[in-house]
Amino acid sequence: MPETITLYQFPRPGMVANLGFFCMKVEVFMRMTSIPYHIEEIFNPAQAPKGKLPYVIHQGQKIPDSSHIIEYLTSHFSITLNDHLNQEQLAIGHAVKIMLEERLRWCIVYSRWLDKRYSPSFQHIFLDLLPFPLRIIFPLLATKSKKRITTTLNSNGIGKFTPEEIYAFGNKDIDAVATIVGNQPYLLGEQPSSYDAIAYSFLANLIDVPIECPLNTFARDRETLRNYCQRMKSNYFSDL
Repeated sequence: MPETITLYQFPRPGMVANLGFFCMKVEVFMRMTSIPYHIEEIFNPAQAPKGKLPYVIHQGQKIPDSSHIIEYLTSHFSITLNDHLNQEQLAIGHAVKIMLEERLRWCIVYSRWLDKRYSPSFQHIFLDLLPFPLRIIFPLLATKSKKRITTTLNSNGIGKFTPEEIYAFGNKDIDAVATIVGNQPYLLGEQPSSYDAIAYSFLANLIDVPIECPLNTFARDRETLRNYCQRMKSNYFSDL
């Protein structure tokens, strides 16, 4: 009987696999590699190891952090998804990973939680995922989240810039991914790799989530990225 991974993540909203980039990243990877899994949806990351989602349980072991999860799964299941990549492609993939996870991520988070022009749209989507008791206290939870996010963004530097500057940073990252993809079916060429799990998770959260923020609009305006997301969705998430 195949081993089954339990994936703990935020609830699925419908228009995209997950609003959490890192939750979606892990699920995309498992679908790309046909690893059997089932999902347990939780609302409070404080319940998770390290206080963050996603995490997985396998053979009684809890593994947190999306990158560590993928490393663990790759080793345990002898995954060969990246074996076709040369050293240059691996370096490009790594650079894209850092760009998306360490900068574009915070630009999107800013638009979703701190920019008063666009945050209500996102929070309405997020609110619909919550069960009734949590909906009642959502305003309090949102206020606490905004304070924490403000502190984080100020600490990493992004929060020191104007909204226009923050979105300019994000748009440069989006444009860089569009250039790398070009006319290729996947991020790094003719075959998919683990880096597609990362790229798709971020791009789908811009293209498929109905928020009219400059980042979302900029991504939707790139035909290359629209086609890329549609291809990934068709191949791995046709059930959405």
